[in-house]
This record gives sequence, structure tokens and C-alpha cells, in this order.
Amino acid sequence: MLSPAMETYRGNRRSMFGMVFLLILTMAGLYATFLFQSPYTLLYRLSLVVALGVFAYNCCWLVALRVGLHPDGISVQSIRGVTEIRWDNVDRFYYSSIKQYVNGIPTGTYYTYKLIDRQGVKISLGHAVENPEPFGRKLIQFTQKPLLSRAIDQYNSGVEVSFGPLKISRTGGISIKTLIVRKQMPINQVASYRMDRGKLYILRMGESRRWTAGTEIRTIPNVFALMGLLDAIFQPASPKPQTTSPTRPGVSKS
Repeated sequence: MLSPAMETYRGNRRSMFGMVFLLILTMAGLYATFLFQSPYTLLYRLSLVVALGVFAYNCCWLVALRVGLHPDGISVQSIRGVTEIRWDNVDRFYYSSIKQYVNGIPTGTYYTYKLIDRQGVKISLGHAVENPEPFGRKLIQFTQKPLLSRAIDQYNSGVEVSFGPLKISRTGGISIKTLIVRKQMPINQVASYRMDRGKLYILRMGESRRWTAGTEIRTIPNVFALMGLLDAIFQPASPKPQTTSPTRPGVSKS
């Protein structure tokens, strides 16, 4: 049981209005099947009834949705019940923000968040929540400290720290899985690292970003803890880690 919530978020009104619009459109299409008969009328009706049920369910889910941010965890209440995850029990946090364009014109940013605890309990949210951007910043804020602390402890103890397609250790350096092979990079060969336009770039000395595909942030669990770990290893005075020695025996949590 979590302590009282500090903040509560409801379902996104735009998403609700979108579902209501689709409900009305589907009902209009269903009504039209009774006015105009064809050999495929029954199939059309069945398809529209299924779509009507899906849209109605999603609309009810959005209306009932309540997301609470607590000092010790997160809770999600909906027509499916109540799900809770404690911050110190989060095992993986996936984050994605994708800017959408129509004919080259930006139409907004789509956010998705997924939390998975050590017992496998999942919470998936995103644009269904009101104010998804500040909500995402809160998730980063609450999950960063326990995830980064755990990553630093593992790194200092010599254990390979896994971030999905990326792995990092004091002895093995950084390992990045690509489509074909796994790319290895010694710690003392790292030239720079940064997140840009939905991708994480870790460049080897002498390597140009122009020829580096990068790794999709949405595929990397705990990507902000990974960035924090890299900062702790290199402790750069400037954004480029090569300005300091990358061969320190351990890193500090401070």
C-alpha cells in the first residue's frame, strides 16, 4: 500500500474526444448498413459492432483513468482495477517521445512510458494521460535515483550493467547491439555520447556521428540512468567526456 498521492492525473481529454468522435462515426456507419443493403452487409455490421465495442471500452477506460504519483511509488486506477509499483522496485523504465509531422509540418509529440517492476508488474501510459510531457518528467525524476544508484553499485562491483541493447562494465567497456553484430568499445576509447532526436549516440575516438546510426531511445530501458552512469564515469567538465580520464577504478553516486 502506497502513501497518499502528491499529484493525480486524469485521462487525456483530447484522447476522450477522439474516442467519442470515433464512436459517433462508427454508430453512423452501423446505422447506414440498415439503410443500404448489399451482399456484404452482415460482414460490415459485425466489423462495426466489434469496432464500436473497442471504442466504447477505450472511452470508458479514459474516463475512469486516475494516475497517482506518490512519494514511494505510482498507482493507476481504471476499469481494469488498481495497479501499483514502488519507485525502489522499478526494474525497467522505457521512455519514448516522437515528434510527428504531416507534410513536413510538426503536429505534436507523442509520448509513451512503460514501467516494469522486479515481479513483472507493468504500467503502460503515455498520451492517454493529461499533460503527458510534464507527467513524463515526473516519472524520470522519481525513477532516476533508485535506478542510477543500482547501476552505479553494479558497475563498481565489476558486474556488467545491462540496458537492453547496450551493456557496460569496467572490464568489458561498452557493448552496443546492432542489426548484424554487437559493437564493442573500450571505456578509454569513448569520445562522446549524447541523446538527440530520439536516438542515443556513443562515438568511438576518430568516429564521426555522420556514419553512426545510433540506438533508438525507446528500445533502451533506463536510458536516463545510463546517461547518469556515463556522466558518473567520465564526470566531464564539458559535454565531451574525453576532457577527463575515463579509466577511473570506480564512480561516485554524488
